[in-house]
Amino acid sequence: MAFAFLPVAYSRVAVTDVGALMGVALALLFAVRVHEGRRSAGAARTGGALVDYALAGAFAGLAVAFKYTAGLALLPLAIAALARLRADGVRALGGLALGGAVAALVFVALNPYLFGSLDAWWTDLRDQAEVAADDPKPGQESGGFGYYLDSLTWGLGWAAAIAALAGAVLELRRDLVRGLMLASVPVALFVYLSVQSRYFGRWLLPAYPALAMLAAA
Repeated sequence: MAFAFLPVAYSRVAVTDVGALMGVALALLFAVRVHEGRRSAGAARTGGALVDYALAGAFAGLAVAFKYTAGLALLPLAIAALARLRADGVRALGGLALGGAVAALVFVALNPYLFGSLDAWWTDLRDQAEVAADDPKPGQESGGFGYYLDSLTWGLGWAAAIAALAGAVLELRRDLVRGLMLASVPVALFVYLSVQSRYFGRWLLPAYPALAMLAAA
């Protein structure tokens, strides 16, 4: 992350994309802790503590407070909770609900003026989404899938992008659930952004922490 072009370049510009990076990274950390759980001496592994669910939700709320598409940081937590459902039962669902509630609380705490202008916020959000989905930007007629794949070669870098792909394969083989958790944010964000009519390399930045973790693997 410290040497990838996009995170470094946009950390020097007043845009919200970079602000989401820390929240996404830490939301992933605590979601993985939920999945891997705690192991006491001589005891079977149990699901993560409720504090891990809460912290995963809190940092996802921090991420989405900067960038709405970073709300996908809750996906790994949902995957972890569903994977723990058979073993932990209602505790896993309760943890997921706790994480979602804390995420909402943090989002509201960091956007206190939201309720004073809720109608305007919703209208602007809907209008912006419609522009991104329906109005192509001049010079962007080649398609989002190809654009975002190409953006990884210069935004993240060839070596890191290839390493992230290899890391995803390794993680899926080592631990299917953990591999799905780490791959879920990049894949979901890539698909969502690629079907829009407008595309910018920085819009994929919330996926970079997960890509960096996969590359590290």
